[in-house]
Amino acid sequence: MDWQLVGVISETVNAVAVVVSLVYLAIQIRHTRQQAASDNLQATVDLWVKAQGSLMRSEQDADFLRHALHNYGEPSPAQIARFHTFMADLVVPFQAILAKHESGLIDPRFWQTLRADMAGWFKCPGMLSLWKEVRFVYPPYIVAQIDDAIEAHVGVPFTETLPHLKLADGARAGPTRAQ
Repeated sequence: MDWQLVGVISETVNAVAVVVSLVYLAIQIRHTRQQAASDNLQATVDLWVKAQGSLMRSEQDADFLRHALHNYGEPSPAQIARFHTFMADLVVPFQAILAKHESGLIDPRFWQTLRADMAGWFKCPGMLSLWKEVRFVYPPYIVAQIDDAIEAHVGVPFTETLPHLKLADGARAGPTRAQ
C-alpha cells in the first residue's frame, strides 16, 4: 500500500471533518443568537406588559387612573404623588427598553410600536399636564424621547380609544380630594 496515498486520504478526510464541524458550529451559533433574540424580545414584552399592568393594580387604582388621565383638575399633594408613581411605572421600563433599542437588541418595529404605546398614554390630557410639571426630574434624553414620541404620534390618546379608560357619560373628570 502507498503510504503517501493514505496520508492524502487522511488529510482530505480531516479537512472535510473540519469543514463539517465549522458548518455545524455556525448553525448552532445562528440558532443560539435567534433564541437569545427571541428571549430578549419576550423579556422586553413582559417588562412592558408588567409596567402597564401595574397601573391597574386594583379597582380603586383603575378608577383613580381613569379619572386622572382625563383631567387632573386640582389634585392634592398625595394625588400628585400617586399619579406620578403611575407615570414612573411607565417611564422607568421605557428607559430600560430604550437602552436595549439603542444597543440594537430590539427590533425597530417593536420599538416603534412601544413608542406609539407610550405616546398613547402620554397624550391623555391628565398625563400630559403632569408630564409638563414633572419632566424635569427625568434625564434629558428620556424627556426628548417621550416628547418626540408624543409629537410624532398620529393616534388619539388612550382615554379616547380604550373602553376601560373612557369615562361614563356624566362622570366628572379629575380625581376628587376624597379619592
